[in-house]
Amino acid sequence: MGLCLQLNHTAKSWGSADGLTSDQLQAAAAAIAVAYGELNLGEVMLYLCYLLAGRYGKVAFGALTVDAMVSNLPEFMKERNRERGRYERMLEDAARAREAAEHAKHCCTYERYRELHAQALQRTNGDEQAARELLRQRFWLEEEGVNK
Repeated sequence: MGLCLQLNHTAKSWGSADGLTSDQLQAAAAAIAVAYGELNLGEVMLYLCYLLAGRYGKVAFGALTVDAMVSNLPEFMKERNRERGRYERMLEDAARAREAAEHAKHCCTYERYRELHAQALQRTNGDEQAARELLRQRFWLEEEGVNK
């Protein structure tokens, strides 16, 4: 229903509404819904705006037809999938950056580790296992007054 209304609005914007019957608009809406069911109404509206703006070339004789409405959808889908992939990569990159920043909060240089390891060994009278456990507990944060 919403798709049919949007197609009708597009046809009116184009000045072609009188040339398209209700049955033709419903057929176009059904064809889009079946072949491109993953598109939401906003994406179809974006496609129609691109079509109206001439992004996919001029419509023959300036008359919007059902064929013109659906024939450029494969090109739009390619663009959409490229853009969606770019957006998903951007989200993944941002998530990796957040994860790296969080990980960096708990990292230290090897030199600092050696110092902390020596302190832990000293506190545990040379017991390596106990020193590792002390390191896991982050004993130095308590001494520095930092919450775990």
